[in-house]
Amino acid sequence: MKVLTLQRFGIISETFFPKPIPYSDLLVQQVASKAIDKFRSAGLLPSGVVCNPGDRVFGHSLFFAALATKCSFRMTSEKIEVKCLDAVVHAEYGAFWQFVIDCAEIAEFGSEVPSHFQTYAHVTFQSAADRKEMLESFGNMPEGVSAGGYTLYSHSPSWKHEIRLQLDRSAAIPDGLFILVGTRIDGLINKENLTTIYSKPLQFLDNLDDLRKLLREASVKELVDSLVYVLGQPARSGKSNPTPISAPIPHCQR
Repeated sequence: MKVLTLQRFGIISETFFPKPIPYSDLLVQQVASKAIDKFRSAGLLPSGVVCNPGDRVFGHSLFFAALATKCSFRMTSEKIEVKCLDAVVHAEYGAFWQFVIDCAEIAEFGSEVPSHFQTYAHVTFQSAADRKEMLESFGNMPEGVSAGGYTLYSHSPSWKHEIRLQLDRSAAIPDGLFILVGTRIDGLINKENLTTIYSKPLQFLDNLDDLRKLLREASVKELVDSLVYVLGQPARSGKSNPTPISAPIPHCQR
């Protein structure tokens, strides 16, 4: 059984408007007021909402940050960018999910507005043997050169767009693993489609008959099982626990 500890977690979402949105005092006021109402408890004050009218045509921007500035919202004439970076405790994991969902509600995305959604995690292994097995499976190269990890693509009847899963060495956590999941979301980002996104890589691996031959070991499947478990905690429980999450997966015994 593999046990992973989630050390860092983040979400980045870029939503692109079908056509540039011109500057409007009313639009700025509406978005700013909704943001303050929604995120006041997370530390956002009126002074923390920064509007740059630019040329008052298409060169404008609106910015605010919350949750000790770990989460930010930026709106320009072309897109809305939401970033939540480097959660380190379970309380932040759930807060990151909710910030992204709330920002989508504030902006009132329509069904025609696409978002490029990415979520990342840096995890460590409880077992040195598990760490050695996984990281060495990325390939042995000459000194000074290291091989890349795995990139997998998931297609599912229940999700319209392709989901990309990348596994590689972590550049931020010594002897850790970096995991990146990305896809496209049409329309409103909500709890339902975020839960679906986190479950799809696991279903993809379950349905891939020759996975063991492709990756030589079942370790990647175990790791993704663990990842889906730990990232899915905020969606399943809605509760916070101010400690890093360690995830033993009983049904993934070798």
